[in-house]
Amino acid sequence: MKASGLPLALTAVSVAALAAGLSGHALALGICAVALLVGLCLLGLRSPGQPSARTVSVLLAFALAFCALLVLAGRLHKPSEPVQTLGGIPPGTAMLLYGIAPLGLSVGLIYGATFSSEVLPDQRLRDFLSRHAKK
Repeated sequence: MKASGLPLALTAVSVAALAAGLSGHALALGICAVALLVGLCLLGLRSPGQPSARTVSVLLAFALAFCALLVLAGRLHKPSEPVQTLGGIPPGTAMLLYGIAPLGLSVGLIYGATFSSEVLPDQRLRDFLSRHAKK
C-alpha cells in the first residue's frame, strides 16, 4: 500500500469498526481493531522511510495470530451449553485474557526492538538534535 493511502485506509477501517460495533458484530469489530492497530504501527514506522520487510512480516504475523485468537475465542464461547471453565472463567474469556492480552503487549516489544533502526535511526536523531537542541 502506498504511504499516502495508509491514512485513508485507516479511516475506512475506522468506519467499518464503528459499523461493526453498532450492529453488534463482535468478530468484525475485533478484526477491524487488529487492522487499526497494525495500520497505526505501519503509519508510525513509515516516517523515516519504508519499514523493512522483516518488520512488516512480523506485524502481519502478529495480525494473523491476533485474528486467529479472536476466532478461537468466538468458537469457544457457547452460551447455550453448560458452563465449562478454564482457570475459573469460561473458555472464550480465558482465551481473551491469556492469549490476546499478552499478544497485545508484544506490539510494545516490537516497537521497542525496531525503534533505533526503523523509527529513529542515528542519522535522523543527530539531524533532529542539531535542529532543535538549545545552543
